[in-house]
Amino acid sequence: MKFKDLLSPNQLFALLAKGLEGTKVIVASIIVARFYGPEDFGRFAFIIGVTSIVAIIAEFRLQSVLVKELSLGALPKESILGSALAANFIFAVVGMLGIWLYTLMESDRLIAAGLLIYSLIFLYKIPRAFRSQLISNENNRSIAKCEAASSIISISAMIIVSTLQLNLLWVLFARSLDFLFISILFIILYKRQNPEKLKASVKTIKKLSYSSAPLVFSGAAMILFQRADLIIIKTTLGEYATGLYSSATTLMLLFSLAPMVISESLAPKIFRNEKLINSDEARQKFSDIIIFIGLAMSALMFICVGWGLPYLYGNEY
Repeated sequence: MKFKDLLSPNQLFALLAKGLEGTKVIVASIIVARFYGPEDFGRFAFIIGVTSIVAIIAEFRLQSVLVKELSLGALPKESILGSALAANFIFAVVGMLGIWLYTLMESDRLIAAGLLIYSLIFLYKIPRAFRSQLISNENNRSIAKCEAASSIISISAMIIVSTLQLNLLWVLFARSLDFLFISILFIILYKRQNPEKLKASVKTIKKLSYSSAPLVFSGAAMILFQRADLIIIKTTLGEYATGLYSSATTLMLLFSLAPMVISESLAPKIFRNEKLINSDEARQKFSDIIIFIGLAMSALMFICVGWGLPYLYGNEY
């Protein structure tokens, strides 16, 4: 495994797809920040943050496990995907119930309503299992096309809603539709290429959930570390300060995309190659590549964020 492996078309399309996904998040935050001001942007960021924390359970980190299982091919893909969809539905319902329970304690009714609306993404993201199938087949070109189409539709909807100065709840609804659009595109793409009927089994659901559990715990630690600060700032300093803080943390996302993309898109190649998966040297090279790119992105972020933040979000931030 060498750096030239990162220059394959599949890797470049993976980077493009993830770049579109991250850029979409940043553009959405810029739209809300500029049209609605720091206070409403603080509410918007808080709602996204709380939803992200609950998503630890609602999404249960199945995608990484699915990529591995589909790449190994030990079970029929129809059984893996069908079971994954069933598991996604169960966890999505649990997540939505968690959001509903939280809204009972939330004093700000606008935030409570926004959380209920935005929690619909747990249902919209159930078909994300089909994304894992595309990744395992090293078909990131199709993912990039879906991301591009979804980005155009969802960002256009947010611009229209914001230009009309509609309530923040409409902005959240428009933002949530992005996940619905891309899921529909993944379903259409899968159905065109795979006419076989999907099957779900309790045994496979248990296996996928059990395999994902360690990733849930590690993801919980990471998400809590990244999002708990929003809850603390909103509770102690209010929505205005939350908006200012979120403008910086959202922009940081752009610089964390490359290591995640490379890690995700190289995984199928490693899983399919028995020599690579059992080689200490290959694992070390993989780690070296990720660490090097992470350090490079950190240095670039240090250089760019100072002038980029007020330029993108406005002098008020």
